[in-house]
Amino acid sequence: MDPGFALAHAGMGNAYGNLGALNLAPPTEVMPKARMAIQRALELDDQLAEAHAQAANMAFYYEWDWAAADQSYQRAIAANPGYAAAHAWYAWNCIGSRQTARRGHRGVPQGYGTRSEHRTRLFPRRGGLFPERLVGRGRQGF
Repeated sequence: MDPGFALAHAGMGNAYGNLGALNLAPPTEVMPKARMAIQRALELDDQLAEAHAQAANMAFYYEWDWAAADQSYQRAIAANPGYAAAHAWYAWNCIGSRQTARRGHRGVPQGYGTRSEHRTRLFPRRGGLFPERLVGRGRQGF
């Protein structure tokens, strides 16, 4: 891997993070590697949307730092408004932190799943809203 290629470091952060999140490797072993790769990506290119999105995922799913996740998702979206994954992940952050799903969902570009698909994936997170309430709200539209 080219040590100066920021996107590759962000991708490694994503890969290590997924290994830990999916219990394919011990999180105590892979999450520090994910964090280092993400930090290196940001050192190389502090405007790289993928790096900010991975920093947000780390904060959201592993560190449970909701405020840091929110800030990093917003930086990712500002850096590349067309980065659909960042919009989708940000929507999950909004749902999981009891914010209205509208805030994150409105930016999901067409073709990145359907609105009904996003509604059916809802699940309680961090003591959040019950899926039944969310589905009921989803029928009203975002």
